Amino acid sequence: MEAILIEPRNEDEMKVAKELIEKSTIPSFFIGEESKKKLAAIKMIEIASKHPKFDLSDEEIINIMKEDEEDVYGKK
Repeated sequence: MEAILIEPRNEDEMKVAKELIEKSTIPSFFIGEESKKKLAAIKMIEIASKHPKFDLSDEEIINIMKEDEEDVYGKK
């Protein structure tokens, strides 16, 4: 079965989400930043596997990652 991940954007939304979860009988748990990053990576892989250019070489993937890192972190 699939799961639902709720990611509040601020403290007010977090409070509302916690209240809803506490009122529910649905089992739930909270995850930290590290786990959120891992889930994001898994989602990226799912999206990439459907992309028409998925069949890239290791070198092409590394170059794309380096370009993105430079864009995000300003490293050159």
